[in-house]
Amino acid sequence: MENKNKDYHFFASDITFDRVKVSHLSNSTPIGNTETVALKEMIPSLEEDALYKNALKVILSRVIVNYCESFNWMKPIIPKHIQHPLQEVMSHKSSIHWLQIMLKNEAMYAVCVQIMASYEDHLSTWYRKAGRGGDLDNFQVPVSGNQLTRVRLQGAKSLRAGAFTAEYRLEQLTPIVVEMFRTLQDF
Repeated sequence: MENKNKDYHFFASDITFDRVKVSHLSNSTPIGNTETVALKEMIPSLEEDALYKNALKVILSRVIVNYCESFNWMKPIIPKHIQHPLQEVMSHKSSIHWLQIMLKNEAMYAVCVQIMASYEDHLSTWYRKAGRGGDLDNFQVPVSGNQLTRVRLQGAKSLRAGAFTAEYRLEQLTPIVVEMFRTLQDF
């Protein structure tokens, strides 16, 4: 058999900029002492619990109306928007930019290292061109993928842990988190 099937894998990525500004928060010191956090600070207050339950009522109502035709009469009275403190910021469109689609299969650690190295190259190129190359020393970019890709990317990053430079150790690419729908959820 001379004409065999070929299996191609493509790796798509995008960069999504945060809409909520956190520049006023410190990256060097915690906002409290983690050794002495009181339990009441971790448990939602009665007001927070009430807000959560009211938001949950709206969300569940939308789902029920969407999937059960007999409840369609409720559609006009279900709120279109849930009030929250960041609604002004969150009402703006996200700034999303596609990165190059790579002919890479993230099933192998060696390829995951190449993928993450390309992210690191993009970051350093962009920051150097902007004249802000030194900012990368104190900069972190979250990287995400589905559950398996997240594990593979974390493992690939570990392979570079002994490298001489922060860029080669992929230090700016942290944390590596789970994202349920990858690039699909960004649009």
